[in-house]
Amino acid sequence: MPSAYNSNDPLLPFQLPRSDPIFGPSSHLPQRTVHFGPSPTDSQTGASAGSVTSDKRKNKESPQNRLAVASLAGQGYSAPFQALTYHPGVWENREQSRRSSPQPGAASRDEGWPAFEAKAGPRDDPVTLELVDMAQAETLFDFFFAKCHPFLPIVTSADASPFNDIRRRCGFLFTTIIAIGSRFYLKHCARHGVLPTIAPATPAAIARLAYSHLAASLFRKQHQLADVQATLLLAGWGLQSGGGGPDPWLVTGHCARLAQRLGLHRPGPLPTTPEQAEKQLLQSRTWLAWYHFDGFLSLGFGRPQSQGFAGIDEQAFLQLGASSASGSEMRMDLYIASMVQLTKIGGDLISWIQLLTDWQADISRAPLTQDGQDYSVGAMLGELNKRLDEWTTRWTWNGSLSAIHLGTSGRLAKLQSEHIRLCLNSLALKPGLVKNDGSPESALMASYIQKATEAAINTVQAHADAVKEDMYLSYSFDYITIALGQAAVFLIRLHSTTCDIPVDRAVIAYYLRTAIELLEDTELSETKNSTYVGRICRDLSGVAGIAIPPRASEE
Repeated sequence: MPSAYNSNDPLLPFQLPRSDPIFGPSSHLPQRTVHFGPSPTDSQTGASAGSVTSDKRKNKESPQNRLAVASLAGQGYSAPFQALTYHPGVWENREQSRRSSPQPGAASRDEGWPAFEAKAGPRDDPVTLELVDMAQAETLFDFFFAKCHPFLPIVTSADASPFNDIRRRCGFLFTTIIAIGSRFYLKHCARHGVLPTIAPATPAAIARLAYSHLAASLFRKQHQLADVQATLLLAGWGLQSGGGGPDPWLVTGHCARLAQRLGLHRPGPLPTTPEQAEKQLLQSRTWLAWYHFDGFLSLGFGRPQSQGFAGIDEQAFLQLGASSASGSEMRMDLYIASMVQLTKIGGDLISWIQLLTDWQADISRAPLTQDGQDYSVGAMLGELNKRLDEWTTRWTWNGSLSAIHLGTSGRLAKLQSEHIRLCLNSLALKPGLVKNDGSPESALMASYIQKATEAAINTVQAHADAVKEDMYLSYSFDYITIALGQAAVFLIRLHSTTCDIPVDRAVIAYYLRTAIELLEDTELSETKNSTYVGRICRDLSGVAGIAIPPRASEE
């Protein structure tokens, strides 16, 4: 389910030049402008599109309509995460026209949305504002680096006391670290039978301060690398439940502007001193991590890709780190480099789908060629699967030296590669692609369905294995949690299809049930994101007629 669009629920039309350097030299898609979204003459995209009533929106968010979105029926494609989001009925990437004043009795679209004051000063942090004392802050700081930081490993300090160093340098980054740590700390303590050192209301108070810093960063005229890092971390870990925080894709957009203002997007000159090398390494590490995370958000949530960013060179980054990074930092840098290469594959997947959508290709595998090059769905699946196989051979195959050097980060890299493989190969399950006629084309498409099935099962199994390893995935950024829900949704589709499937339906039901129970049982966040995704998947299973027993009946 790649991030293009269903014609009945279009996204914002925009133009994407195929020659954009963000895709790297490996991209060979046609050099043409692609229109992503509905035609300006489409009757469904007129001014009335923004006047959707509350009842219609709620109807779009029903389990039946969520499952319809996930099924990829009809023309176009839905974003992988669309069926799992809080408001799938409000998914269009386009301006929503509306009356200047609501109708009497009609709820304002902004009603109930949280507001954050942009009044945090540069030195304001949870300690100075007495939200926590120094000992509590140190506990939450250490907790973040132990549990959360490995997922976006961008913050380092050469100081003997990183706590004091980061607090002195940037109140925004320090507050963000404490806020993310506190998001998981209370439930972590409860699960391990440890008496927490903070009050139940503390995480919400620190979250408000972190978002106040984020808002204030829009008004400040001077910024530093730590501001970029704090903003990227807030894009990864939302601090509000019920989808109440800012859209992470918008936050990474702000992050990119901060990074550009500081020149992070430009390759620097060769460093001549260890201090210059360390500074350049820190900047490159943050910039490449942004590239990875922003690219994944575009893929998962169907948002437009960021444009015009050149200099995405992970090999130069690794060469720089080889001469100056410590052993633990080198492992982090290898992980980031592997994610950059994976993100480039995901970016080309988005671009190819946009190309197919714009050309209104015949999705029944009819030839789609230009200048002798095949751009059909089958060609896309073949080429991008080959690149994924090459990525696996380099980064996560047991016989790879890079896999050895990745160490424990390898399991996270493999998990995210399974997500990309699922996004790609789940296309083969789109109604109308598989004919079941015994032809070579049908057999090939069935092999892609098998790849998607294996990716979904491997994703669920990775989360199940993590439970045995201190539940490390429970502290991950939100994207990884939603990707587990995506795997569950694919298993629901697979169980319901009339096509030949590569595994027994009892096996599908087992892994589907496992995924839902993992989402429900491994929740450690104050935002309850995992619980929400689990509930959506359970509802979708019921609509699809797959019996997943409620937990109470199993006790």
